[in-house]
Amino acid sequence: MRQKSFGDAASICLQILRSIGKHYEEDSYYASYDDYFTLTSDCSIAGECLMSLGNNQEVPQSLKDNILKSLDEICDLSAYTEYYIYEIAELRDEFEMNARPLSKVLERVEKELAGMDESDFGLFVPVSRKINLLYLLNRKEEAEATTLRYLFLPEIRNLWVDGLIDEEKYGEALSVLDEGICLERQKDQSSYVRNWVEKKLEIYQRMQDIPHVISTAKYLFLEKKGDLGYYRLLKQSVPAGEWKLFYNELIAQTPFPKSYWTSSVEADIYVEERDFVRLVDFLRRNSSLEILLNYSHCLKDDYPEDLLERFSSQVQAYADKSTGRPHYEYVAKALKEMLKLKGGEQEVRLLVDVFRQAYKRRRAMMEILNGF
Repeated sequence: MRQKSFGDAASICLQILRSIGKHYEEDSYYASYDDYFTLTSDCSIAGECLMSLGNNQEVPQSLKDNILKSLDEICDLSAYTEYYIYEIAELRDEFEMNARPLSKVLERVEKELAGMDESDFGLFVPVSRKINLLYLLNRKEEAEATTLRYLFLPEIRNLWVDGLIDEEKYGEALSVLDEGICLERQKDQSSYVRNWVEKKLEIYQRMQDIPHVISTAKYLFLEKKGDLGYYRLLKQSVPAGEWKLFYNELIAQTPFPKSYWTSSVEADIYVEERDFVRLVDFLRRNSSLEILLNYSHCLKDDYPEDLLERFSSQVQAYADKSTGRPHYEYVAKALKEMLKLKGGEQEVRLLVDVFRQAYKRRRAMMEILNGF
């Protein structure tokens, strides 16, 4: 590059990309390197070098055209189409945008589109490129006409809606979203429905349309089977005098997930709401040691005796099946949490006595228990 041997530099970069694309075998590469980060890095370096050639006015157009032709061929190699070790198609498109006049790029994209059907997978990619190119060429009316022509593609509908929101054409944006939601539901596809309902919520918030903010946030809360962000938005939006009834109905209607690991949106909501009756019921239904550790401190002043017994039995079961200092430290952490609870001191004394008898040969555990 420093010698301005642009053809040689291009050949080296293209050979790196071509060589990796032709000879990459996932299993053998993982066996040697554990991941493909090294190859991704090599591709990125080659791509950056090619982009610098595309941006350089001293590089002949004929060489840029040859680079583009080679990139088109490399894009079809399985290492890039099946294993996604590098976004080679993005490199090609970005290179083309810098290496050729935009009008020529548009001609190629239109030719590509002419050979595709409306049902073809990935149709939105050349369509969105065409729309972007038309805007860059200050052909706004054509860009808008193209957008409306392909509005049946969810990705293009998204682009159109975002533009309407930026222009504060909220009524039109809501209409376009409702049409899209209706079409997706007719096709029995829900991948875009929630995203578009979220956009509707954003618009209602901008319009300060509180009734629609409440109804839309409630819909999303129920769709996500509970969500802390939507709960907070609802509490902020629902009039204070109506909140208690609204909250009780919301919780009754929400199909919260049944299984948890260390935390739960349902329990988090009860904690924020100071709804300790429901929190106790939740802990009785989901009394894993991790859950008890996370939420028991919220009930320390009025901790039910049956939950304390469950907490104690969970700690004992964990200690029985787990050996090693990290596990003993986790047991000590659980014991410290139990000390904070009503009736916890006596329960911890009993547990520690049991541990000292049952596990007296575990030196590390005995050392840790000395603090109790």
